[in-house]
Amino acid sequence: MKKVFLLAAAAALAFSACVKPVYEDKPGKEEEKTVPEEKEKTDTPDTPPEKTDIPAAPKAGELLIEEVYYAGTLIQGAEHASDDQYIKLTNVSDHTVYADRVLFVMNYIQGDKTDVGAYYEYPELNDGLAVNDMYLIPGNGTDHPVKPGESLVLALAALDYTQGRTEGEGEDAETIEGNPDAIDLTGADFEFYDENDVYPDTDNPDVENLVIWFKSSATITTLHHSGLQSYAIALVPEGETAEKIMAERHWSGTYYFHFDEYNFDYAIEDDDVWVIPGEWVLDAVNCSAEDSYFRNPWGPAFDAGYAWTVKVFNDIARFGKSVRRQIVDGKPADTNNSTNDFAAGTPSLKK
Repeated sequence: MKKVFLLAAAAALAFSACVKPVYEDKPGKEEEKTVPEEKEKTDTPDTPPEKTDIPAAPKAGELLIEEVYYAGTLIQGAEHASDDQYIKLTNVSDHTVYADRVLFVMNYIQGDKTDVGAYYEYPELNDGLAVNDMYLIPGNGTDHPVKPGESLVLALAALDYTQGRTEGEGEDAETIEGNPDAIDLTGADFEFYDENDVYPDTDNPDVENLVIWFKSSATITTLHHSGLQSYAIALVPEGETAEKIMAERHWSGTYYFHFDEYNFDYAIEDDDVWVIPGEWVLDAVNCSAEDSYFRNPWGPAFDAGYAWTVKVFNDIARFGKSVRRQIVDGKPADTNNSTNDFAAGTPSLKK
């Protein structure tokens, strides 16, 4: 009997917990009840909002070498130029790309013929680029965004060449006069800084340094003032390092030097030269002078022509001119042939 009573009491409590009591504030007035509206059911699931800023590494043809200023600006009353050299990279896509881990490289193969007819002959290499100088844009993937139509400037030295300066210290100090016709490169995005014990380089602390993966010069890196050089940019996959490239991607084979009846052969593996795979390459530009041109250092898959500032090697008229992509339909030309795509003219950073 006691057990039945307890069960009945528990059931009553459970029922009272489920029933909401009605309270009357005033006699004769019923409480106004609100029924929540049901959400309209749909067959389509909720669509997440579209992402508008997804980090994207550049693909081939999206980040281009738009301009190369290798000649420098002639110093008044002299026959040589300031080293106000730079390379401009431009995003020609319709979305933001990130330049982190983009590698700037220069050619190993010499593509010119000397004025006495001497030249080098190399084995064919159509699936990659034979390079020695390598400089990396640092970053973790999203540190260096480049919006559509915007550019990055890589200065050989981010200095104001219109102003005088002192290079070196102590007995090695050298005073260099400013060149009023030169370019102010202090606004560059990156600079090549080559610290060495032979020839002092000047570091601009306000401009980020490119990371040296390899440099062929014992002193400081410069661009060939007459343009007998080729340049490329490549996107380095995650996990690849300078040490890994130099250990695993060394070029081997034999190349030859020809001059009149003299012929000499050399082992490529004795030199500092590595192969950048073709699938890494974003853009490549061959440069030369018409009377010195013999062959392109890199295969036609990367650039079928070459750009130049003057047709005659060492013509003083080259100073103060850059090679720059022509604009076609509002964008820099890119037919994979620098002979058609580039034209010589006033550097874009010249004020």
